[in-house]
Amino acid sequence: MCDSRRDQDQICPLTVVIVGAVIASGAMYLLAKHGIETFVSDAATRLAYDLRDEAATLRRSGQTARTFEHRPKTWPDGISGPYRIEITETRTSPRPGHRSIGVARNLTGPTRYSTSYHLNFVEVPKDLVVSHQRDEPTLVTLELKNGQVLLTDLK
Repeated sequence: MCDSRRDQDQICPLTVVIVGAVIASGAMYLLAKHGIETFVSDAATRLAYDLRDEAATLRRSGQTARTFEHRPKTWPDGISGPYRIEITETRTSPRPGHRSIGVARNLTGPTRYSTSYHLNFVEVPKDLVVSHQRDEPTLVTLELKNGQVLLTDLK
């Protein structure tokens, strides 16, 4: 505690420590929520993060469907031109019937980024593929059926 006999203009060291800890905690929360995921991810994983967050929003909303825009980021390790998103069952899918996200940096070539992280939050009942020019968003539709969030459309 600060000595009340000290000059009133002097800042108490304990106050500085407490205020610093609060500011540092807030900064760490913001970095954890919005920063670290950006720095340690690629184009496919950032789409999976959007699916995670939007599936939670759909569950809380009380609605049965939700469409949102996904805009690929250019940095880091992202999309700066035309792109294609494929959510398909491939030979590297985690289990038969499960579809992984693949993102290509062009309209026709092979996918460069992939993940199955989204399968922790959504099911994908059919293969989905969409292509867009640079800076065009992908519209993603989620539906809530029998307590399960389904990824049903990409446009």
